[in-house]
Amino acid sequence: MSLINNVVRETKSLCPDCLKTIKASIYEKNGAMYMYKVCEEHGEFHTLVWEDTKENYLEWIEYGGEARDQNVNSNPRPTTHNCPHDCGICSDHVQNISTAALMTTNVCDVNCPICFTKDGQQGVYKPSNEELLNMASHYQDTFSSEHPIELCGGEPTTRDDLPELAKGLREMGFDHIQLNTNGIRISKDLDFLKALKESGVTVIYLGFDGFSDKVYEKKYGRKMLDVKLKAIENCKTAEIGVVLVPVVMKGVNDSSLGEIIEIAKKNMPTVRGVYFQPVSFFGNYPTAPSNDERITIPGVLSCLEEQTCGEVKKVHFMPAGSEHALCSFNALYALNKDNTLKAVTKYGPRGINEDSAKKVSEFNKRSWRYSKMKTLTIGGMHFQDVWNIDVERLRQCRLCIISEDERIIPLCTKYVTSTKGEKLYSGIS
Repeated sequence: MSLINNVVRETKSLCPDCLKTIKASIYEKNGAMYMYKVCEEHGEFHTLVWEDTKENYLEWIEYGGEARDQNVNSNPRPTTHNCPHDCGICSDHVQNISTAALMTTNVCDVNCPICFTKDGQQGVYKPSNEELLNMASHYQDTFSSEHPIELCGGEPTTRDDLPELAKGLREMGFDHIQLNTNGIRISKDLDFLKALKESGVTVIYLGFDGFSDKVYEKKYGRKMLDVKLKAIENCKTAEIGVVLVPVVMKGVNDSSLGEIIEIAKKNMPTVRGVYFQPVSFFGNYPTAPSNDERITIPGVLSCLEEQTCGEVKKVHFMPAGSEHALCSFNALYALNKDNTLKAVTKYGPRGINEDSAKKVSEFNKRSWRYSKMKTLTIGGMHFQDVWNIDVERLRQCRLCIISEDERIIPLCTKYVTSTKGEKLYSGIS
């Protein structure tokens, strides 16, 4: 067993092989932070979690402030096995939910080599709109329709009845409906896109990983750049807001983050934001990752500052104020007349944040919907996988999956996948 020095936090995690809950320590080594954990049966694991010093790591957590939400869950599920084995939301959860994903299908029009929702053991999942609306009703009853809802998959646009689903959600009271898509259908079917907008979809959350088809061949197994650009053009025509969503993969597209910001600027105000996701290894991934393959929040921020020549700086970004500070980062910019970005936000302590989930929901509604105002949000979320999963982060999760068995499950818990391909919660929904 390794001798670990410079430990700054103790938490709990999962064994990557058997998914048992085990103790974990966060420690500094060579100016970066790692998670160390030991399973009695499967040995020890060291995983990179933060590409900066312990001083920066602890300050980031401190600056995330304290989120105080009222009525976190009026009817929590009882706990028997403890987090994360009793999700639903359970009585251990300490944060309200600010958005939830409705998994519309597991059918997809591409076969990506890397996919976090793919479950090879599940057959075709395509519930009726009535079933999906019933699931959304449970979410509404448990929390509220004032929070955004996301239409996810698979690929949701493989469903011809998606506009009818959006209309049903709008009639239930959901006024912010986000469509998560690869862009294929909306790039070639403008009428379908317009029907989605008319039915209640308010923002397109578009996978966009760079300005080179080599990136898309790595992620999707095919060329996709022309599809992505045409999807943005169609959204301009339909006047619906777009958020670009790059999955940041080290050695694949981490040198392209500045280019993505430039594409966003050129397509403002249709493009309302860029939301980076440092790659996490869950769902379908080819091999167990090494630490050399990982990029974390400080790594992404360093790339942004360097590749934009300081137009986007680390000091513009704030840690999460609703979920755990280590989960996400965000900044808001306005576009100057000389086509440069001016930061509205700056790094600093958040302090106490009352009703934080509600505030996040309201901010996303204001910022991501189509508008003539030339503002741009730049942020991201670092999802957890079985090697770096941290129970303290899970207990503050605000992004959940609406399950078909009426559970509301944190996304990272829902899709965490062992080295054997096993999950805590099977299926896509």
